Amino acid sequence: MGVKVFPNEETYKCSCLIFEQYEILCMHILCVMKSNFVKNIPSKYMLRRWQKIIIRPDELIKTHGIVDNIRGCERMIQDAYSIVRECINVIRHDVEAMTQFLQWKKEILTKVESNPPKKYNRTKNQKLDSMIGVSKLYVPTIKNPKDISYKGWATKTRVKS
Repeated sequence: MGVKVFPNEETYKCSCLIFEQYEILCMHILCVMKSNFVKNIPSKYMLRRWQKIIIRPDELIKTHGIVDNIRGCERMIQDAYSIVRECINVIRHDVEAMTQFLQWKKEILTKVESNPPKKYNRTKNQKLDSMIGVSKLYVPTIKNPKDISYKGWATKTRVKS
């Protein structure tokens, strides 16, 4: 098996194509990483299912109560969570960079809390409309039958058994 190494991009390509097919690093790439004294596996090979934090972005939104959003905001929220997660993955071993990142996040939080955005108040019907995707539900009027017949029998006589 042959492993091609691209050190500038931190990319490894193996001829067995196990990573491309199953998204699992093969033993060939791991052996090459070990022989090249790679201390940390590049973040592109560390999929979410192999990390300790496995919460999907949409589940993270639900747990923080951000379900009732204006359309389009949910995607931006997912992007924001993924960007923060990527930043943490990049600087997770650098204590100084992590403290600066936390300081910066706290500054942003104080700015947002000091100037909160306007709340978008919607009525119950508007919330239901956005969830269902229909502006007004059709409620048919059902009338009672005038004459009651014997369930499909043409005449009003019963057949004796």
